[in-house]
Amino acid sequence: IENDRLCPHLHLSLQSGSDRILKAMGRHYTAADYCRILDVLRKKDPLFSITTDVIAGFPGETEDDFIESLRLIEDAVFSRVHVFKYSARKGTPAAEMPNQVSEIVKSERARKLAQTGSQATAKFIKNNKNSVRRTLFLEKVVESGYYIGITDNEITVRKESAYPLVNCFLDVVI
Repeated sequence: IENDRLCPHLHLSLQSGSDRILKAMGRHYTAADYCRILDVLRKKDPLFSITTDVIAGFPGETEDDFIESLRLIEDAVFSRVHVFKYSARKGTPAAEMPNQVSEIVKSERARKLAQTGSQATAKFIKNNKNSVRRTLFLEKVVESGYYIGITDNEITVRKESAYPLVNCFLDVVI
C-alpha cells in the first residue's frame, strides 16, 4: 500500500460469507478472518479497491448461508463482485455431497448476489466522489473525443481532452 509501484487494488476471493459453507469448501479461513484483511487494507486507504468472487448454490447452502453472503457483500463495499453458480465437477468431493442445490435456486441466488454486488460497486464509486485518483488512460473513443482511463483503485473514468492521453497518467477528480 505504501509503495508507489503498487495500486490500491486487490482481488481477494471470498467464495461464501457463510463459515459453514467455507468449511464445506475446504477453505482455511472464516468470514471474520476475511473481513479482518479488508479492515487492514481500508485502514491504510479507505478507498482501497477490493474485488471478489462468490459462488451461489454450493452443495448444502441454505437460505441462511446465502443471506450471510449477501450481508457480507453489502458490508464490505466491494468495488466489483464476480458471481458464479456452483457447477458439479465429476470426481470432486463437492459433486458427491448431499443436498445439491437446484438450478432454479442457484440461478435466483446468483441473480441476487450480482444485484447486491452492483449496488456495492455503485456505493464504492459514490464513496470515491470528489477524490483525486491517479489514472492511466487506455483508449480514445473517436466518435466522442473522450478518453477512457482506469484509476489506481479500478474505477473507469472518461475525460475529454484536446491533447492525446493514451498511455498517460493523470490525477483525476472522480
